[in-house]
Amino acid sequence: MSDPFAQFKATYIAECLELLADMEEKLMGLDASADTETLNAIFRCAHSIKGGAGAFGFTNIASFTHVLEALLDNMREGKITPTPESVDCLLRARDVVMQMILAAQAETTLDPAYGADVLAELAAFTPGATPPAAAASASTAAAESGGGQKQFVVSFKPHPAMIANGNEPLLLLRELSGLGEATIHADVSNVPPLDAIELENCLISWRIEIATHKSKADLLEVFEFVDTECDLSIEEKAVEVLAPI
Repeated sequence: MSDPFAQFKATYIAECLELLADMEEKLMGLDASADTETLNAIFRCAHSIKGGAGAFGFTNIASFTHVLEALLDNMREGKITPTPESVDCLLRARDVVMQMILAAQAETTLDPAYGADVLAELAAFTPGATPPAAAASASTAAAESGGGQKQFVVSFKPHPAMIANGNEPLLLLRELSGLGEATIHADVSNVPPLDAIELENCLISWRIEIATHKSKADLLEVFEFVDTECDLSIEEKAVEVLAPI
């Protein structure tokens, strides 16, 4: 059976190549006087690549761009001023991501240590940045102990034009599911009879119950670029604690 996400994956890779070209162009002119709009645009490139990587299971891309995104986030918030050294590191990081994307496109595997030197440099520029390996270990330890896990209910109702605007709801659900243990319920009550369906319209909404060690902000981040194209609510559920008998 063919991969039902193959077409979306090809679209994601094509978009990544465009984003990386745009990122390179903007980084080439980046200096201490960079305006917020430029920094936001570069950040969005990295954020979009990271989000799609998580949806398709490209863990190496997601882990690497997580640290790249952290440095760019600090820059756009004014916590770090771009310097020739940090911009050079960002350019080399962009090249690493490009090779990872090309490997994903060719369905080949890079050495697990590929880009580790650049990743360490990115982390060094970013105060408080947690290397992906350390973050994964901490997450695993928390999961094993059961500590810190929260229960959320997500209501996600795309506007009809979301798909026509180039956003695929199923990829968002897939990315969200990667943040914890999710139970997804589809509401098809607004779907008309087959002969009246307009294929470009999204008429399904979803209710997702998710148990996760992530925060509400992490869940909201999944929908960051479609927040004007859907009705969304994320509420934390109180976890019932049984009194000892």
